[in-house]
Amino acid sequence: MKAARELSTNEKKRIVIIGGVAAGTSAASKAKRIDPNADVKIIQEESVVSIVRVVYLMS
Repeated sequence: MKAARELSTNEKKRIVIIGGVAAGTSAASKAKRIDPNADVKIIQEESVVSIVRVVYLMS
């Protein structure tokens, strides 16, 4: 079975991650390492993001 819509080679991937604590920021970090051009968004209820991962993402 084929996917409903396949990404062309020049389309930017859009990734939404639900939850911004350790697992969410880790997933965002991994996604950017795999595809640096991907548009990665984190959606969370918490007002604070995991500091360890924020420092890692910024470096």
